[in-house]
Amino acid sequence: MNDPNSHWNAQRKAALVLDLLQGSTTVADAAAQFQLSPERLHAWLDAGRQGIVQALQAANEPGGITYG
Repeated sequence: MNDPNSHWNAQRKAALVLDLLQGSTTVADAAAQFQLSPERLHAWLDAGRQGIVQALQAANEPGGITYG
């Protein structure tokens, strides 16, 4: 495994995506800090947004996701 980004597991990506969505950091700052391309970060953001939409749609379906 020679991929320099292989240490980016799903939880770590999700945490960074949330920081980006919340405005805690910018794509430019995160790209520089973590040596990632802005294109990769934008792809993670797109995937994160799509995942959020799918989760909310599933929660609205009969028998969908319930919490608590």
